[in-house]
Formats: sequence, C-alpha cells, structure tokens
Amino acid sequence: MLKEVKQSVKNDMETAKCLICPRICEADRDLREGLCYSGVPDYFTVASKALREMYRQVGNPVVENGLMKRGVLIRHLVMPNLTDDSFTVLGWIKTNIPNVLINLMDQYRPAYRAGEFDEISRRLTPSEFGIVENHFRQLGLRMDSD
Repeated sequence: MLKEVKQSVKNDMETAKCLICPRICEADRDLREGLCYSGVPDYFTVASKALREMYRQVGNPVVENGLMKRGVLIRHLVMPNLTDDSFTVLGWIKTNIPNVLINLMDQYRPAYRAGEFDEISRRLTPSEFGIVENHFRQLGLRMDSD
C-alpha cells in the first residue's frame, strides 16, 4: 500500500504543471569546515539533486503577461563574506539548469546562532551584493525581474 501511495504522489508531482520556488544559500561549506551553517550535512549536494529533480518535473519557466505560470524560480540568499559560495551556486546553476529564473536576495540579517560564526555575524554590504550581481550577469543567468 505504501509503495502505491508513494507512486501516486510521484505521478501527481510529475503531472502537475506548477511553480516551484526553492531557496539555496550555501555551497559545500560542509566539505571545507566540517558542517554547513544550516546544520545539514551535505547541504549543497542534497539541495542540488533536489533542484535537478524539480526542474525535471516542471521544465523551463513559462511567463505570461509578467506572471510566472510554471517552472522553477530559485531564491539565492547572498550572505556576508560568502561571495565565493554564491559564485559556486550560480556556476552550478549555469552548468546544470541554466534556464531557471533566479531571485538574488540581499536581505540577510544575522539572527539566532549567526553570532557563533564571525563571517556571517553581520549584515551583507551593498558592495558584496554588487559583486555577486555582476557575476550573475556575466554568467548570463535569468533574473526573475528580467
């Protein structure tokens, strides 16, 4: 019975033409530092597999009259001192799922346990965001507002 339910859910997901808006922040910090900020081992590895599957299910973005009707819109939160992570995430998107729309977010605010990590214990600067935004444009990726 459980197998039938899982297959039914999978079929429903594959036939639904919907909009998926996942968020991805960090690259493989867990490989460099033992564990990423989210506390999820292999965050980027798992997230990138999930993004590929989402794209496989819904395909290229469909935008009609300025409204996105279907596709994947990836929200990427740019974080202080982590422009290299943003470059890695954006490079991965360009290589693996280049037709998605991307929302670059600059509203990072340190909260909860961010103070435990000096590099993310402050707000993002306009300069840091500008560096990532320039790289984004050089890659030729599609911003959600383009």
